Order: sequence, then C-alpha cells, then structure tokens
Amino acid sequence: MSTRGMLVGAGSVAVLALLIGGCCNLSKPKKTEEEPTKPSTLSDDTNYGTTKGTHFHFNRVPIEVDIPPGWKETQNTRNWAVFKPTGGGAVMAFSPGTDCGAVEQRFYGALGELGLQNVVWSGGQKTIMVNGLSTVTAEGTAIEASQNSYVKYALTKVPGRGCLVSIVNIWKNRTGDYMAASEKMFASVSRQ
Repeated sequence: MSTRGMLVGAGSVAVLALLIGGCCNLSKPKKTEEEPTKPSTLSDDTNYGTTKGTHFHFNRVPIEVDIPPGWKETQNTRNWAVFKPTGGGAVMAFSPGTDCGAVEQRFYGALGELGLQNVVWSGGQKTIMVNGLSTVTAEGTAIEASQNSYVKYALTKVPGRGCLVSIVNIWKNRTGDYMAASEKMFASVSRQ
C-alpha cells in the first residue's frame, strides 16, 4: 500500500509539473510578430518612429500624430514612443504594431509601468472615427505618485495594416494646462 501511494504521489507530482510548465508561458516562449527575425536596423526595429516637423511618423504602421509645441520626446524604443511637456505633470505614450492583440497587451502592461493605480474607467468604451480610422477610446481617473490623474486611451485600427494605442496621463492639478493639447494629439492620429 505504501509503494502504491508513493507511485500515485510521484505520478501526481509529475503531471502537476507538466501542467504548470505549460501554463502561463513558463515553457518555451511563443514567438510573436513583434520579435525581430533579422538583425536590427534603426529604422525598423530599434525605435518606433521619427519626428518630422510637428508630426511623429510611426515606422511599422502607416500612422502619424501631431505633437504640440512644448512636448518633447523622452523615449523612443521597440515598445513605446513617449512624449512629456517641459513643465511636467503629464505623459503621452504611443505603441504601434501590425498585431493588434500584441498592441493591446502592451497597453495593459503600460498602466502598471506608468505607475497608475486604482484606474477607474468612467462611461465605458466608445467607438468613434478619427480621421476615417475606427478608434476605441475610454477615459477615467487613476492615482499616480500619490496624485489624482486623468487617464485616457485610444486604440486606433488601420485596416489590414495594424493598430496604434495612445495613452495620456495628466495629473488632475495640471488638466487645465494639458487637456486641450492631449485632445489635439488624439484627434490628429491619421494615415501617413
């Protein structure tokens, strides 16, 4: 009986190990469209775009956005292009990609990376058209660095080409300074 119990216990542990190994991507990671399959070059793998005048052009998805005066690019990597006003108190982040599911997942991860807590979306999602492109958007509140914040996101789809997620976070005491500028950025998303 003792040997049978040990065999059943060992078998259970082996099955459990196999199940856990296959769960939660702990086994070999799946290759996604966003991973480079060739040596990186500055134009297509290192950053997401370039500023041309007041427009920021994304490399992988044929979209551009207007950047208002006083907002500076602070990050331009494989995952994000980030802009902040020189006076602080706000951030606008963009992440494009040809795989809309991967773009959406980056958005969920960004909420934590931005340090946003207690995010409450008010009024639910809305689907609107921005310059002829279908865009899902929502806005709400959050807490960031012990400050109450206004938060808004937009997921813009370019049929057959990919998506762009845009996120803005503005400290409540600075909404008067940056709300209009952020709305102009959301409204300026268009095809290149």
